[in-house]
Amino acid sequence: MTIKELIKLIEQWAIDRQLDKKATVIGQIQKTAEEGAELLIGISKDNQELIKDSIGDVFVTIVIGNM
Repeated sequence: MTIKELIKLIEQWAIDRQLDKKATVIGQIQKTAEEGAELLIGISKDNQELIKDSIGDVFVTIVIGNM
């Protein structure tokens, strides 16, 4: 899967949940910061599953913020 295909899937996921209408750029920046904090916790605890999950969550919030 390419990054462009992944972005399309994320955008469709957001549309299906009406986040394209309900989410705001500021709200997505706040969510990105929250997910970034979880990533830092995962790194500090060397928790690979939390690190992977958090990286994905950060990416999703950035994509939705760009919609």
